[in-house]
Amino acid sequence: MKRYFSTTLAGLLLAGMAFAQSSASSETSASTSAGAYVSPSTAAHADSSASASSAISGQTVPAQLTKPVDARKNKPGDEVVAKTTQDVKSNGQVVIPRGSKIVGHVTEAKARTKGQNESSLGLAFDRAILKNGTNVPVTFAVQAIGSSAMAAQAEEEPLAASAGTASMAAPTAARAGGGLVGGVGATAGGVSNTAAGATGSLGGATRVGGMASAPLSATSQGVVGMSNVNLVSATSSSTANKITSNSSNVHLDSGTEMILRANQ
Repeated sequence: MKRYFSTTLAGLLLAGMAFAQSSASSETSASTSAGAYVSPSTAAHADSSASASSAISGQTVPAQLTKPVDARKNKPGDEVVAKTTQDVKSNGQVVIPRGSKIVGHVTEAKARTKGQNESSLGLAFDRAILKNGTNVPVTFAVQAIGSSAMAAQAEEEPLAASAGTASMAAPTAARAGGGLVGGVGATAGGVSNTAAGATGSLGGATRVGGMASAPLSATSQGVVGMSNVNLVSATSSSTANKITSNSSNVHLDSGTEMILRANQ
């Protein structure tokens, strides 16, 4: 009888050990599978971002800064946000809706100091956040920058209201509105710019009734409506856009207009 109970107990112990090992193996397998599991919604979101990034590549995007950026006040790493002002389409489909965000950061900020005549501001835009919340990783080159027509209108209206008929008929000075650098006004004359990726030439834009005579368009290049400012656009080898001035500290107002180009 004792031998029977001993044999039975040994069998039960062996069965218990085998069950425990089987359970541990199942749990390990399940854990490994869970670690590699990608939910359908996550996969769909990744596919959507990849598809949007492909559709956006090469497109020109009109946008405006949502807050000022200043070489004296900002520092590398500070966030920079521009909001799109028009729908951007590819093959007849809207790929970036108006009001979407183009997000980046400051890469360098150098103010003019004694012995340092040039002020510089580096910006890198590296993603788009569409209105539906889709986050699209894509780098943007700043193809052109210009004064904000809205800011210019706000600045010019008080002058127009107080000026006499003669002054309105023959304005004596051209002024630059949003996007001014260190408060320096733009001189009268045409705007001349070099190709994208090179330094934008200096130029002015005369404003009449608060509207810029040379508004930005998809073909605009370099700097428009700001005197003594240069632009070096991002390239395939560098994601940073650099804005410089040898006469004042670089300052871009909220509302400064930009033409961004999505890198391919």
